[in-house]
Amino acid sequence: MIIPQRIFLCHASDDKPFVRALHLRLRADGLDTWLDEEDLVPGQTWEAEITKAVHSCIAVVVCLSAKSISKEGFVQKEIRIALDAADYKPEGTIFVIPARIDDCRVPDRLNRWHWVNLFADNGYDELVKAIRSRVSSLTPSRSNASLPWLLISDGTDFASDLYKMALDHSEVETVVLKGLDSDLALSESLLSDRPLVILVRGEHFQDSDARNFYERLREFVRKGGVLLTTPWVSWETYPGRLLDGVLPFTHSARRFTENAVLECESSSSVPTGNSSCFSVTGSFEQLEVKSGNALREAGTRVESDTEVLVKTTIGIPLLGYKRTGLGWCYYLNICQHSCDEKMESPLRSSAELSAVMRNLFSDLTSKVKKPRIDFPRFDLSGSALVHMMAGIHQSLHGHIFHAESHSPTPQLETSKQLKPSQVVLNRLSPNRRCECGSGKKYKNCCGR
Repeated sequence: MIIPQRIFLCHASDDKPFVRALHLRLRADGLDTWLDEEDLVPGQTWEAEITKAVHSCIAVVVCLSAKSISKEGFVQKEIRIALDAADYKPEGTIFVIPARIDDCRVPDRLNRWHWVNLFADNGYDELVKAIRSRVSSLTPSRSNASLPWLLISDGTDFASDLYKMALDHSEVETVVLKGLDSDLALSESLLSDRPLVILVRGEHFQDSDARNFYERLREFVRKGGVLLTTPWVSWETYPGRLLDGVLPFTHSARRFTENAVLECESSSSVPTGNSSCFSVTGSFEQLEVKSGNALREAGTRVESDTEVLVKTTIGIPLLGYKRTGLGWCYYLNICQHSCDEKMESPLRSSAELSAVMRNLFSDLTSKVKKPRIDFPRFDLSGSALVHMMAGIHQSLHGHIFHAESHSPTPQLETSKQLKPSQVVLNRLSPNRRCECGSGKKYKNCCGR
């Protein structure tokens, strides 16, 4: 798995000559750096681009000197952005690296981290060692079944709220991708081997055809990944039908509404708190369920693989899912975006929607933890084959799915577990009672 290795170089303009030399040396050693004079384009919003860069880099080197620590201006703002990003990292993560250019005092807000002295003989080597340690921590083995979840964020409070909810269940890495195809190399490596991806596009919308990114995302779901996404993904992918067969909802007339109050109702299987009816403020797409028929009631199945969990009182789906291939796609049809005025995160305006999403993340956790079947080494003529078949059957039949719910429920008759002696290698008559102990005919049970 390839992890992007961009390092943000935070510095004052007075230290530019030293930082340029550091930038070139790190590049020569195979470490990609983000430097404002090379990566900022004329006309871009400085603060927005700096924030995006800090969140997308794996580490921030804060270059300190006697001049920079006493100077007012952009460097102090960059340090503040880096500290905010560090708050989202797990305890012990190497992210902010204070680097002294001269024998200056380290500011109080940075002295909780061990710093490196770049003016010392071994200073540069120590810096590279710290960066490579960070890279190693982000490069897990393919055999690791507990890779971090990934949040592709639009930088809003709404994305931050989803991040905090997800963090209760897994380690989460976050990155800000504005232009999906322009960041193709980055997105390709980030999607690799992830169990779950959260894609928030509210503030980052492009009307162009991000075909490569979304085709890769479609394959991610079909091969067993879990995707939770928000507006404006349906809008972005509608012209080229890039996620047909993946998204549970589609546009009927390609319309949307910004910063409006929605009256919602959830299915009986979705906990919302005190009531199944609630209101929430946000921006949403005017979608319908992909069935070709009129919208069904929340909680009822439209297709065998699709369900609406929450809808508005006028019939627009707000939350639902679709099973595709080996994976799942959930669509939360609300976001924090308004072209005309500032708005609050929908998860902060509605305690009931927050309760729905917290419950959903618990459900997603069960979906990404698939049972593993271990195949022992065995002699085909020996009893090991019988034990192996018993283990496979138990792994596959340990859970059943209720027709009215999408959540797996433990099998009720736990006392009837398959024993090696119950596995019969001879062919059974289709109408004979199945040997697994279910009480069903063989053709309706293990013989299907």
